[in-house]
Amino acid sequence: MRANLLGGISDMTLHRWLNNPALGFPRPIKINNLRYWRVADVLAWLESREVAA
Repeated sequence: MRANLLGGISDMTLHRWLNNPALGFPRPIKINNLRYWRVADVLAWLESREVAA
């Protein structure tokens, strides 16, 4: 997901986004200790960032 949808962000950037409540980045769903994001949630977040920019 990171490479395609978010422009190849690093693991550290993802960590910062998840730990910054002001950004409102969607929380992942954990399955077998792996993190997954709903594409619709990420797209909605990206659209909200475009409006704010």
